[in-house]
Amino acid sequence: FNSGFNDYRVSRVYEYLDDLYNNKNSNDYRLLSNNDKQKLTTFNLCIGKCTPSDTAKDNTIECADVLENQMIGLLTVSDYMNASLDANCKATTDKSCQNYNYLRLKETEWWLLTGNAANDYEAYIVKSNGYIDINTTSGYKKIRPTIMLNNNVMIKSGNGSASNPFILK
Repeated sequence: FNSGFNDYRVSRVYEYLDDLYNNKNSNDYRLLSNNDKQKLTTFNLCIGKCTPSDTAKDNTIECADVLENQMIGLLTVSDYMNASLDANCKATTDKSCQNYNYLRLKETEWWLLTGNAANDYEAYIVKSNGYIDINTTSGYKKIRPTIMLNNNVMIKSGNGSASNPFILK
């Protein structure tokens, strides 16, 4: 509940994700088993900041600052924009980016990794209506952790739906 200089490398969300990956948050709940972790690979996390009017959807702005060899992270503004099939999703806070977007979660607000370049104490969120917005980093929102599977992982079964999720081998 404190606002300050928003630097992902020293942020509470970075610390929380690291604890989550390393199963430090609770003895009762493990996000990933050791078997799960063997299916993952490191990736470079794009932590650059953008403005509400930025139009790049290829992570070039976010990838101007990279945190290398990460095992867990969050989606960027560009990731969310690219998930929209609406041709009018052209700038960071275009309301059309929520249209035909498979990442949209109704009734849930969640953090994106990207900070606001105009104000150091703000970052982007996805609102419950699917719009990308700016919020002070002291606010409470959900997170949607991201990981990267290594190239040896194959689908054993399932179709990827909620009722029949992929089982990986």
